Amino acid sequence: MGKRGIVVYCGLLMSLSAFSIDITLPFFSRIADSLGMPLTSMPLTVTVLLLFLGLMQIVFGPVSDRYGRKVALIAGLCIFLIGSVVASVSSNFTLLIVGRALQGIGASAAFVTSRSILRDLSTGADLARQMSLATAIFSVGPIVAPLLGALLILVGGEWRWVFTAMLAYAAVLLFILVFFVPETNRNRNRQAMHWTTLAENLLVVVRHPQSRWFMLVNAVTQISMILIIATAAPLYKLEFDVSGIQFALFFSLHAVGIIFGQMLNRWLIPRYGPLLSAMMASLFMISAGLLVIITALAGLASAAVFTALVTLFAFGYLSVSANSTAIALMPHPGIAGFSASLLGSFGMLVAASMGMLIGWFVQTSALYWGIAITLIPVVSLAMMYAWYRNRGRLLDTGQKA
Repeated sequence: MGKRGIVVYCGLLMSLSAFSIDITLPFFSRIADSLGMPLTSMPLTVTVLLLFLGLMQIVFGPVSDRYGRKVALIAGLCIFLIGSVVASVSSNFTLLIVGRALQGIGASAAFVTSRSILRDLSTGADLARQMSLATAIFSVGPIVAPLLGALLILVGGEWRWVFTAMLAYAAVLLFILVFFVPETNRNRNRQAMHWTTLAENLLVVVRHPQSRWFMLVNAVTQISMILIIATAAPLYKLEFDVSGIQFALFFSLHAVGIIFGQMLNRWLIPRYGPLLSAMMASLFMISAGLLVIITALAGLASAAVFTALVTLFAFGYLSVSANSTAIALMPHPGIAGFSASLLGSFGMLVAASMGMLIGWFVQTSALYWGIAITLIPVVSLAMMYAWYRNRGRLLDTGQKA
């Protein structure tokens, strides 16, 4: 498999977590009714997966530095398969949560290792462009997953079928990995999992101003992603009385914004660099959030209008996330697995906790939701502008002079 194929595969790995969340969204009401839970409790199935997705990246990153990317991935995908089985046979909400936790652990390996592989293959602006391409492939999950969920509803499938679909997706990824994807970690560190090495690597990353700053930018930006994923189903249902198949069709459209946003991002990076490109992308996010507020205040909010504005928001938010990720990883080619795991764990834990906390208060109101979704990119843009004002476009790419 060539470099382009590996980048595409990394995008599919990244999409495993999104696929596993988005395919369940059209079934939220049915799962809640089946297990005797209120609809507002269903975002917990997202929170648990995302928390373990963030928490366990710090484990799989060093594992991939020590034993190789493929070993870490094989272990993670096998854990994900077990979690899918547990969730599919769950008879109560507690067992479902256990299955989602196992899926989060397994997906964490896919998420962090995909970033590590990209860092193994590229550096500098090329890393940002490859990260952007992988992020565009990532959008397959948000597009296909809710539509597949809607299709399962159409054919009379029950909610347990969605976990069978997740199992099949992970099994295909595992098959491709074993037979077609080469090992990209050519310099495995036998001491990568020793506590002294971990402590040294932690200090190297957090003491680097570029990595430290853009880890924060990435974490803030990811809050908006968690907010969209966790609150979409309740918000569409409670604000617009849209659920099931109709919701799946609306929700899948926002991923179209991701695709076109990443196409624009890949065009901008060679011309303006990853930092300015991310700053431009954040303007789309802010504009979309302001329009959500305006339409809500004017009484013009509807499912169609809201979907169009979320699509506009998506045009920017994964560009900011992809570029800030690349900028944070650039200075550390020798510890790509660890730095990717630290970035992923920190970002996801901050985003999951803050996104769910904010979402709890705004999931029933388009106006409050719009205020929250506007303030998040305002903060990330202010942080990027502060860096640009002090340092311009100068970035440490990890390449020796």
